[in-house]
Amino acid sequence: MPTELSAIRVLLVEDDAIDRDIFKKYLRQTGSYVFQEASTGAQGLGCLEHFRPTCVLLDYNLPDMNGLEFMERVSSNGHAAGFPVVMLTAVGNERVAVEAMKLGAMDYLAKGGVTPDSVSRAVRNAIEKFSLQQDLAREREKLVEREAYYRTLLEAIPQVVWTASTERVVDFVNTQWFEYTGLRELTPEAYRSAIHPQDLERLEEAWTTAAAAGQVLQAEARLRRHDGAYRWHLARAVMLRRGDTVLKWFGTWTDLEDQKRAEAALLQKQKLESIGLLAGGIAHDFNNLLVAILGGASLALDLVPAANTAFPLLQGIVDASERAAHLTRQMLAYAGKGNFLIERIDLSDCVLHTAELVRISIPKNVEVKLQAGRDLPDIQADAGQVQQVVMNLVINAAESVPEERQGLVVVRTRVMKLNETRSTNLAGGTVEPGEYVVLEVEDNGTGMSEETLSRIFDPFFSTKFTGRGLGLAAVQGILRALKGGIEVETHLGEGTIFRIYFPAHARLPVADSSPPSERQQIEGAILVIDDEAMVREVARTALDRIGRTALTAATGEEGLKLLAENKDRIALVLLDMSMPGMSGPEVLKRMRAAAIQVPVIICSGYSEEEVYRQFAGLDVAAVIQKPFTIRRFASKFAAVLGGDGSVSG
Repeated sequence: MPTELSAIRVLLVEDDAIDRDIFKKYLRQTGSYVFQEASTGAQGLGCLEHFRPTCVLLDYNLPDMNGLEFMERVSSNGHAAGFPVVMLTAVGNERVAVEAMKLGAMDYLAKGGVTPDSVSRAVRNAIEKFSLQQDLAREREKLVEREAYYRTLLEAIPQVVWTASTERVVDFVNTQWFEYTGLRELTPEAYRSAIHPQDLERLEEAWTTAAAAGQVLQAEARLRRHDGAYRWHLARAVMLRRGDTVLKWFGTWTDLEDQKRAEAALLQKQKLESIGLLAGGIAHDFNNLLVAILGGASLALDLVPAANTAFPLLQGIVDASERAAHLTRQMLAYAGKGNFLIERIDLSDCVLHTAELVRISIPKNVEVKLQAGRDLPDIQADAGQVQQVVMNLVINAAESVPEERQGLVVVRTRVMKLNETRSTNLAGGTVEPGEYVVLEVEDNGTGMSEETLSRIFDPFFSTKFTGRGLGLAAVQGILRALKGGIEVETHLGEGTIFRIYFPAHARLPVADSSPPSERQQIEGAILVIDDEAMVREVARTALDRIGRTALTAATGEEGLKLLAENKDRIALVLLDMSMPGMSGPEVLKRMRAAAIQVPVIICSGYSEEEVYRQFAGLDVAAVIQKPFTIRRFASKFAAVLGGDGSVSG
């Protein structure tokens, strides 16, 4: 007697008891079986509640329903996938067989011609076929799940993911592609339309090379965003293989725009620092030469009567020296260490005043419209340098308009509050969060190409003719020193907007206008510490002209020694900031450490802000900036030591 675990479990649904016995007899002759019998469809459905068959032998013609209806009820009760069915018919009926197969029957038998082998074969084939179908369904379900998993993964990746055929036709993209490009369909033409026309050929060449060499594709190209803007991306793709056969290309587009901007900003910053260092060094050395030229010429001018034939020649030297000094100030401005007189400025007032000055230089076909904000916070800057910024931007904007076109330059001032750090394009830096007074200069000129835009801050660069000055390079240096920034928006053929950020400062109350009390003149010698012999000589001569005795030292060490030896005689020290060996700040630091409290005037070509930064916490009495005339020199000493600052004849 076979056990239920080893036997094939058959549910025999047949209304004819003789037929049931025949089928049981035939099957028992060929193997081990356990039977459950039912004479109606309802009984058969009831058996399924407690009997799990390996196979069902189902008569087509039952008293209460036919076999097809039985199978439909089985399906509606959730048993459809649980067992194979062999349909039994009195005679062969292809229509019945087809309908049964559609409902899930594995086979059908005509009762009149069955044999033990045919019944056994039908049952076993049905069981085997059903098992294979079940395995196939499970594998198909796994495949669907796996496809859904990988599709979800592709959609979760923030990059654009794509696949392409071996003919390099893109046939799949994830949702990110459509969201980024704004395209609604994937066709070869639509895909190509999203790539910058100038990059298509280079991308295709790189792909051809990678395919021929069997290597990874890596190429940069610009993709058009849904708003029409192009951003740089990296296309990277690998070949999917089966053995030596290439099946597909699998690739991604990775956004490089921010990385490229950061790299460009870093390169620009490094370039600016290098050129700025060179410009600063040249300007510093040139300033020392100008001290001798301007100081000596201005001293000689005071000694020579106006009627003397040498007077106009000396005046010419002074004027030329002043112009040379202006050039060095521009070079120092580019280096971010300009010769500034830092004060609080109303930017709107400065713009209105400067606009009047430059109107004569504006072509007649260009209108300048001012939109200056009122009651803006002050900015802290050098008025002359701010004027230089405004003049440069307005004149450049006006000159960008072709002669045959009616031009418009709009100059605006307003307040802007930044809540997060903002990168400034081309300026090689960032604008930190805070309140800014913004100067905007907008024109409807020719705009700039990307190549021109990348060079506008290079010294002496010009699109009009051979470079004539530092121009926007100086503007950039000025703003860098003021902790400001520059943004440029330009569209070729449409125009350009320059946006300048000045840190805002709250307005101060009106200062007391009562005259200052007179200071008592301090007597004593002046110690001049400077590594340049020409500067020491001019300073000694100038001090002699205002009735002061001068002691001079070429190094910091020599100066400290003289100070120690003559500390009772020396009333003030004139100290150079930049010297080889012991620097100016180091000299002053040692003086204060030795409790020597005489006033110190710093002599430098750098801005007062830069000087006070270098000498932070070291009690500097004043700053005199190189180059200087004898009268400016005398006036600065009078302000510190007292006296009227007059130069004796």
